[in-house]
Amino acid sequence: GINAEYGESSGINAEYGGTREVREKGVTALTKLVSLHNRVDNLFTDIHSGTKNENLSTRETMFSALQGTMYIGGSNMSANLALSISVTLTNHLGAPEDIIRTANGACIGSLATFFNEEELEKLIRDKILSQGPTKEIRHGQALAIAGLMRYAPSRMSKMDLIGPLTGSLLKFMDSDNVQVCNAANYAAGRLIIHLQDSDENQDYLGKVVALLAKNCGHNSSNDVRSFANNMVHMINIAGVQPLSDDLVKSLLVPLLDSTTKKIPAVRSSSEVAIATLLRLKANEDVANRISSNLDPKSLEIFNRFLPTAKRVAGENRTHNGHENNIFSFLPEV
Repeated sequence: GINAEYGESSGINAEYGGTREVREKGVTALTKLVSLHNRVDNLFTDIHSGTKNENLSTRETMFSALQGTMYIGGSNMSANLALSISVTLTNHLGAPEDIIRTANGACIGSLATFFNEEELEKLIRDKILSQGPTKEIRHGQALAIAGLMRYAPSRMSKMDLIGPLTGSLLKFMDSDNVQVCNAANYAAGRLIIHLQDSDENQDYLGKVVALLAKNCGHNSSNDVRSFANNMVHMINIAGVQPLSDDLVKSLLVPLLDSTTKKIPAVRSSSEVAIATLLRLKANEDVANRISSNLDPKSLEIFNRFLPTAKRVAGENRTHNGHENNIFSFLPEV
């Protein structure tokens, strides 16, 4: 068994009991363990069977453990085991529990960093790209795209899958289901960061930014609107190339409208997004360039709001990775 091979401290014991905190420590221990061993199949087999446990909190923890350990040490796993895990992951795309679907999406991202290319392409084309029949499956697919964009974007580029994934992503971003739409908004944020970092597929960039701007706009529900605003913030603190002025302007217009709203989440997320989008902590260069091209209504809000935006730019909330990262409950890898 696992303890004979890895010693009692493996973390698998911690996985099955105790509080979330104890379980998270167990996950972190397992992730470290995987990086030290190259014979990892026994460990992965144990974690994999834990994803089928009937206890929900154990399943959640095991999916978290699978995500972290595959991201760190999955390339040492045997091909057969990887294939068997991939079947489990596709079977959980439409899992009834939101938290399992989310961890499962991140697992697909981790699997994609090392999985056999032919099998991976088949999985993506057959199971993720075409919209599933139920809202749970569509949410799971949008989360899987988010996982791929968060954990394996360069591999997606190498495999020429950014185009097809973007095509599906745009449909999910347009969903009238809040969960599906926000999973896709997060995937869009990660895709934009990847494209800004790599200078490739610039034609996709414009389409994705346009739809993110629409989701920041007044036709969206408050939940989608505040989440999309947070994605603009995430993109701008990621340390990649700033977006072009045209793209900045397309995002700024709906964000300015949001600053006039009474809903606190919408208003405060738009303030932070504007402060980082215009890089106001550094100087007013971007703000001055963009404001010379704004429509009269937006310009009026802009002039009224600029002092607030400059104040917000100096606040801590402007530098934090924000709370709305859908994978933030997973251990850092």
